[in-house]
Amino acid sequence: MELGGGSIMSLRPIIPRLLAGLLAIGGTYWGVLLGGLIPHAEHPLRPLLVFGPGYLVTLAYYVRVFTPPPLLGRQWIWWLSILVQGGWLAWHLTGTLNQGGPLVRLTEPPLVVGWWILATAASVVALVMESESAVGSRVLEP
Repeated sequence: MELGGGSIMSLRPIIPRLLAGLLAIGGTYWGVLLGGLIPHAEHPLRPLLVFGPGYLVTLAYYVRVFTPPPLLGRQWIWWLSILVQGGWLAWHLTGTLNQGGPLVRLTEPPLVVGWWILATAASVVALVMESESAVGSRVLEP
């Protein structure tokens, strides 16, 4: 299939970068939104412990968008994202199940759960694509 004179497959190398851009925008939104809670915390370190990993992974998304890190750096960004976003998603799912509720009865707003699902899935896709691009670019010697 052709798209603007080029193959859709030619877009494949930039998809992880586009996903990083999407996640950077979303992470910035959540960072600004939740940043308002930081001054109201009972303990000053608690917001850093709770929200700090999200701010760190958002910074990593921007690194992926604006710089060309080596393969190992790109893979670390996606593993960190899976750990942070997937961790929040797993926390939500276990909390919902521990309350005896079905997964369709969310304990968090649907927008929040949707973000965790999207961010985790996009991170897995980007990790796989980064790894595949590295394998595809290697020259196999006889």
